[in-house]
Amino acid sequence: MDLGRIVYRVQATEKCRVPVVNGKLLHGAVFKLLKSQSEGLATELHNALQVKPFTVAPLHINQGEQTEDISHYSVQQGECAEISITAFSEDVLHIFLNVPEGYVFQIGKANFELQSVFKATSEHPEAVLLTKKEFMDSMPPKVPELVTLRYVSPTTFRLDTSDYPFPEPRMVWGSLAMKWNQFDMPEPLDVAECKAMAEKVVPWKWKGNTERLRYNKNIAVTGFVGEFTYSLYNLDDEQKKIFYRLAYFAQFAGVGRMTAQGMGQTRLCSVAEGL
Repeated sequence: MDLGRIVYRVQATEKCRVPVVNGKLLHGAVFKLLKSQSEGLATELHNALQVKPFTVAPLHINQGEQTEDISHYSVQQGECAEISITAFSEDVLHIFLNVPEGYVFQIGKANFELQSVFKATSEHPEAVLLTKKEFMDSMPPKVPELVTLRYVSPTTFRLDTSDYPFPEPRMVWGSLAMKWNQFDMPEPLDVAECKAMAEKVVPWKWKGNTERLRYNKNIAVTGFVGEFTYSLYNLDDEQKKIFYRLAYFAQFAGVGRMTAQGMGQTRLCSVAEGL
C-alpha cells in the first residue's frame, strides 16, 4: 500500500488533562513512534523534509469534558479516544500499519494505550488504504464541474511572512501540486502551471469561519474551517481531471501548512454533500 488513512483507538492509562489544541503534541507523539521503529527514517523526515509525508488530525476524545478554563479536556482513566493519521509514503505507512500491540502514545503529559487499529472503511468510516494504481483508477470517467472541499480543521497558507486563512484556488491547488510531486505520485505536475490554471477556477460559494489555534504563549495560527465549493467550468477536460485528482489527494495530504500538526485536515465531498 502506498497511501492511506488509519484510525487508532486508544485508551487513557490514567486520569489526565489534554490541551484542546493538541496537534503539536500529536506531532511529537508520531515522531516518537517513528523513531521507535526506524530512527534513521525519523531523523531523515525531521531534518530533510519541510513538508512531512503524513498528517495528523486533532485528538478526538469520545467523552472528555472541557475544563473550566476551556483550554483542556479532562479525561478519566479508561476513557477512549481516536487518533486519525494519514500517510502518503510507503515507508511511513508501513510503520503506521504495524504499531506494536499495547503501544503507548505520549501526548504531552497524558498516556494513551493502543487498543485497535482501523485500516478499512468496513472497520471505520474514516479508514482507507490504497495503492497508487488504485488511487488513479478510482477517478471518475467524467469529472463534476463543482468540487466541494470540507476543511475539517483550521486551514491556512503562508503568504510572504503572514498566515493567509482563506482557501483561494491558487493557494489550494498550488499546495497540493507541490505535495504531489514531492512524494512521487504518478504523472508529475508543473506546479507553476497548476497555479496558473487555478486562476480560472471560480470560488462558487462557501460557508464557514476562522478559528485561531494557540499552540503556546508565543505561537497562534488562524485558519479557515468549513466548506468551500469551487467551479471548474473554465478548465478543459484534462485540466478538470488533474484538479479533481488533486482534490481527492487532499484527503491524504491535507491542505496548506502545519498539516502534520493537526491543521489542514480536508475531505472531498460528494456532489450530493456539496453546498
